[in-house]
Amino acid sequence: VTCTFCPLQADCPLDAGDICALVTSPCACASSAGKCRWDLDIQTCVPRSGGSTPCSACTAQLFCSRPFVVGVQPAQGGDLLDIMGDPEVGWVANISFDRLVSLDLHGRERGVQLHCRSTTEDVYTTFTISPSKLAIFANETHTMLQIDTSGSLNDRMRECNVVIESNVLRD
Repeated sequence: VTCTFCPLQADCPLDAGDICALVTSPCACASSAGKCRWDLDIQTCVPRSGGSTPCSACTAQLFCSRPFVVGVQPAQGGDLLDIMGDPEVGWVANISFDRLVSLDLHGRERGVQLHCRSTTEDVYTTFTISPSKLAIFANETHTMLQIDTSGSLNDRMRECNVVIESNVLRD
């Protein structure tokens, strides 16, 4: 088979355009060996040619900032499960971010967790939140991640931190 029809054979010279054309996702494109970038206009991986993949296409790049939390409700010093379930509060925690984000839990069974401990515990108890208990709501500029903590096997009052695995939130 000639290199024209299959440029990725061992005896064919590597061409950035050929390598880039085979990549189908923004982050794979940004990190490819072909020195490629993701073109947002045509949603395709192309040779870098002095450009770069924008952070809006792939936040996993080292120069991209991560989404920033701008609000947590209910807000009681950052505690969640110690008041969750109270009739006035309910079981839902809302986390607002500084930009539009999406939730990508594909292949990440433990993508969102609560790490909790009481004042008498030395170690954290981890509660993995099922993807069915997570929802994303967005307006034009911000996103809210809603976490339904009902059904968590929390048997006492604990202070909890929400832990979101790297790259679960994408902007």
